[in-house]
Amino acid sequence: MPRLVKTPEPCPGGDCSGYIHHPFSTDTTCIKEVKRAEKDVEAGKIYFAEPFDSGVEHEDELRWLCRKHGLHIHVPLERDIRVEGQTKYCYEVYMDSVVEYRFGKDFKKNLIKQAANMDVDPNDTVSFCDCDDKSFDEGSNIKIDTNIYIKISKELKLSFKDKYERENLERLVTFYVDTSGNASGYFTGYDDFFSNENKKQENQLSDMAIEKMRKIRKWYIGKVKGRKHITEHYVDVRFK
Repeated sequence: MPRLVKTPEPCPGGDCSGYIHHPFSTDTTCIKEVKRAEKDVEAGKIYFAEPFDSGVEHEDELRWLCRKHGLHIHVPLERDIRVEGQTKYCYEVYMDSVVEYRFGKDFKKNLIKQAANMDVDPNDTVSFCDCDDKSFDEGSNIKIDTNIYIKISKELKLSFKDKYERENLERLVTFYVDTSGNASGYFTGYDDFFSNENKKQENQLSDMAIEKMRKIRKWYIGKVKGRKHITEHYVDVRFK
């Protein structure tokens, strides 16, 4: 199938829904993300990509509703670094198109609205997004949605052959904070977008990110409507 003629703006107004099916041959970032999305769909894994502003509330209810429809939740990483000629978020756009095809145009919007109208069980673990006050570290005053940076060696950085991956080295660390403010259960994986050839380095970055987060010992307790809850958090750890 012939590719579209290159134009200065591949995604007019930020809409890449058409572009992902015919990305420019030089847009290797988008091509790789689309291939990864296609592979996940073929394996039966369809992801509900959260809106890019990452301001979703009632995330636990949304996860429950997604499971009910056989969907997984995908949290897009905010990728600040722009590479000329490379399009970000093609994975998320592709998944949105699959969800729309399977469930209808307004499915995503309606599911978010439905999640907002559900009550939170007192015994449920809730997302920090649903808390009245966002938890943050008592000692260093690091807010939960703050990016944390780790300096790595030049050798490790250059070992990532793909330019886009090399310039966007980050791991999303997920963990839980109990009703006493103690954190545990650290893991990475929601942001798994590294290529297979970089899995060894990816694991190394994951270990470094988790070790960094473990050093933050105490967090304020998450509350919903004044009631304490065990809360799920995630922090974007970036490498420079």
